[in-house]
Amino acid sequence: MKRLLCVLVIITSLLILSSCFLWKSTKYPDMVEYTQTQILEVAKEKYSITEWIYIDSELRGRTWYTDTGAFKIETHDIQYSGNLVNGDNTEKALTVFAGKNGRHDIQGLYGNFLCYVALGKCADDTLKYIYYNTNIHKDAEIADTIGASDYTLEVLPTEINNSLFTAPSAWTDMQLFLNRFMDTNPRSFIYSGKRLKLQKNYGGIVELEFYKENGEVVYDAYFDKAQDDEEERRLVYSTSDRYDVIYNYYGVDKSQYFNITHTVIQSPYEQNVMVLWGNVETKEIDGTVIYSNIGYRATYQKLGNDGELIEAVSSDNAYDKLSFEKGYGMEKIDGVDHTETAKFTVYDFYIFYEKNSAT
Repeated sequence: MKRLLCVLVIITSLLILSSCFLWKSTKYPDMVEYTQTQILEVAKEKYSITEWIYIDSELRGRTWYTDTGAFKIETHDIQYSGNLVNGDNTEKALTVFAGKNGRHDIQGLYGNFLCYVALGKCADDTLKYIYYNTNIHKDAEIADTIGASDYTLEVLPTEINNSLFTAPSAWTDMQLFLNRFMDTNPRSFIYSGKRLKLQKNYGGIVELEFYKENGEVVYDAYFDKAQDDEEERRLVYSTSDRYDVIYNYYGVDKSQYFNITHTVIQSPYEQNVMVLWGNVETKEIDGTVIYSNIGYRATYQKLGNDGELIEAVSSDNAYDKLSFEKGYGMEKIDGVDHTETAKFTVYDFYIFYEKNSAT
């Protein structure tokens, strides 16, 4: 039995080795691998590139030809769209390693790899995407295998600096949030229509979309909860002058933004229970509220497990509600007057709105 097992192991190993050899033998024998530096030197001369913004991004997807011979591109990466890929000599650049009917990666093995992408600044101060591969046919001229398309977006990656990720010093939560986007590599930007976009997972998908307003770079922040929450992508913040936000910070006087009242009444259902009712109404805001989050809490006395008097705190949040009320039940305690000790307060809030004066 042991001899049989040993024979099976040997046979299996030989089959694996032979399959590896056969797989490697599928490489195109006429393909030559150049260095990235060699390719980009030719690209610089072909397209008058004076500076590389980045050189090592990847474009993945598939290419094919229709029955009429038309060349088609479908990208797998949301960072690039077909509109950005189309341009000068891109058909050759994207298929040089595979040919018209092949689908092979940079080493000549089966796959859907298209090419590398670089973003360069030209002598005329325009930007171009450069599409290239490092494996090309031995008889091909390198320059003939490099393609390019113009950069057509409103904002350049080089225009987005860390000053866009600042927040008022008292707004600690926003500072911590924006720090996640600082020092982003230009190749990490996603291109959405005419805008540049950054994306992070922050208890849900957060996207910043950059564009220009009156010649200045601004951004809109969108939030999309996890899919199981069934909440659509929504605008929650913007640095555009069209919007404004009011928020809580240490020492803020809540009364300038809210009418907050509370009462303590006897529960109509339980004789030994009092109810703390809190009511919140947001004062008039000069604009249309797009998103709001108001944190509120009830504070009251209760008996601990050892019979000692302790303070209980119950907190909750109201989303997209500018007026609401909430009740909290409190057990009656000898010697405690809940009408004097129980409190309902707003402790935190965030209201984002579009100004009425926006044009």
